[in-house]
Amino acid sequence: MKQAQTGEHERAAANATLLAVMRRMASPLRHDLAGALLIPSLRLQMLRRQLGAATLARERLQAMVDEVIAALDAVRKTQVEACGWLEQSDDTPVALDGALAAAMATFNLFFSARGIGLELRDSGAPQSLSYPAQALRLLLHAGFFLALDHAPRASTLVVECTANAGGARLSWHFEADKAAEGGPHADVPHADIETARDRLTPSGVAALCRIFGARFESDSAHATALGTLALPAALGIPALSESSDAGLGAG
Repeated sequence: MKQAQTGEHERAAANATLLAVMRRMASPLRHDLAGALLIPSLRLQMLRRQLGAATLARERLQAMVDEVIAALDAVRKTQVEACGWLEQSDDTPVALDGALAAAMATFNLFFSARGIGLELRDSGAPQSLSYPAQALRLLLHAGFFLALDHAPRASTLVVECTANAGGARLSWHFEADKAAEGGPHADVPHADIETARDRLTPSGVAALCRIFGARFESDSAHATALGTLALPAALGIPALSESSDAGLGAG
């Protein structure tokens, strides 16, 4: 009975963490879609102005139309990626190094707004080491959001990655940034980009990782060490409970 209750508690913590990550990723997804739509819109406006000003050569007109079509293809790709994220259904294999670089780029704005630096110390992930896109991105984003929620001021978040064919280990820890102490961000309160319910905890992230067959270990003994994500050679794709789908609709 106790074991069953523990299992239910673990699944509830995993689902709560999943929903928090999904809700907090909604804003960057909207930003990506808006940015992708902006390019074809600008190109169409330019084409309209040129058509009104003078007669375009057939070749130039064809080239401009091709540019718009290419931009719309990029919008479609972004839309598919966003829908795959929200539907938790994107199992496309992605390379670990590429996914980590993308996560660093995504979160750079979040951390820089708080005066916190980001640094990647990568020993080099094997080209062959890849994971299902949805699972990998969820775990990486969970790690970065956890770091964002517990970041000390005047610090740099250092992400270290070591990997081989058997799996990978990613660690997040903070290092004091002496140059930033007393700087323009020193007394600025953290931007309120998360609600109390969406603030992540190490135990919640650990529960989320376990349902994918990964492991997250926090180091509470050291204030600057956030935790380490151990990825096996392959990640599982769990069937999450219906409560997660219900929560997404409400968020």
